[in-house]
Amino acid sequence: MQLITTNSALQDFCARVAAEPCLAVDTEFIRETTFWPELCLIQAAGAHTAALIDPLAENLDLAPFFRLLQQPSICKVLHGGQQDIEIFYQLGGVMPTPVFDTQIAAMVCGFGNAVGYETLVQALLDKTLNKRARVTDWRRRPLAPEQLTYALADVTHLHALYHCLRAELTRRKRSDWIKEETAKLTDPQLYDMTVARVWQRLMLQDKRAAVRAVAHALTAWREQEAQRRNKPRRHILKDEILRTLAKTPPRSVQELQGQRNLPLGFRHGKTARALLPVIEKALSDPAATAPPLAEPPSDSPILQGWRREVFGRHLQALLAGGLCLRIRDGALDFVPLAGDKFPQAEAHQNADRSRQRHGEQEPQKAEQIAARGQGENHPDRMQRHPVADQKGR
Repeated sequence: MQLITTNSALQDFCARVAAEPCLAVDTEFIRETTFWPELCLIQAAGAHTAALIDPLAENLDLAPFFRLLQQPSICKVLHGGQQDIEIFYQLGGVMPTPVFDTQIAAMVCGFGNAVGYETLVQALLDKTLNKRARVTDWRRRPLAPEQLTYALADVTHLHALYHCLRAELTRRKRSDWIKEETAKLTDPQLYDMTVARVWQRLMLQDKRAAVRAVAHALTAWREQEAQRRNKPRRHILKDEILRTLAKTPPRSVQELQGQRNLPLGFRHGKTARALLPVIEKALSDPAATAPPLAEPPSDSPILQGWRREVFGRHLQALLAGGLCLRIRDGALDFVPLAGDKFPQAEAHQNADRSRQRHGEQEPQKAEQIAARGQGENHPDRMQRHPVADQKGR
């Protein structure tokens, strides 16, 4: 096991894996108390070479590794890689490409949303991972041998998972589906910290112009403060308090301290008083400062790409009155209504796709698939598993 702490060692490792067709990548980071994630460890593995890179090592320059991430001849294999990609994009200004996410591939193969890495390793490779070092402070140095072993295991099985899932995608003729999902994962706009993106996630119920104006102004103020102080947004101003202030905006300290629907500590704190000028400015001309009302989402994921083909177009027909639903033999079935807008043959095809979408099991409870690569065959099983934690472990 190699722990890289010097520039010469990092350059040597990058040179050794530069000709690899695939590079398994993972990270360990801390972000519970910060706005920006603090990168603590990088795990990387080629087919025959693996290493742990210590970004906290003094004077270590990660530029050679960042260049490796952008090398188009190497497929970067990750599991639940959105947060890892976010770190590389924010820290190094690089977007890894090309990318294969085993969590997304597993979803497309029928494992359900956000299947965990350990679950996938157990199901497809029949291996059990040691979980004892899962909850750890990755900033502490030196790292214990158990921590290093745990971290390295996050990439040592990714190559086998990659070959296994890629073969299954080909068998199911769903390779194009994974391309669509990967394109979204590597879109820089996904990682741009703009007020507009945060505002969309606020999901404000009250649509009045004054409420929208205040909420948008408070969102922008919070974003600036969180980044400036490197604190999580919730530590600056919680969403529920932001919504309350937008719905019943105080115009003075007296009004603020008299609002019993706000926490007592917040009413008398410095943050609340600092927000009064922000609120006042937003209310000076709500029609001009309020963001426009969002139109019904025409770019909903369910109406795009493979999701539309499998289910979205049938949902549109259902809402338009062209289809109805029934349960037949324990499975959901689409039935065309009067007018014969949908031929019977298509109705049968819809039923088959609906059964796949809703997880109908095949005659055998689990199917055998082979992971072909590195000269090994793994008689693994594709089964459905519960959702794991955020990073998908």
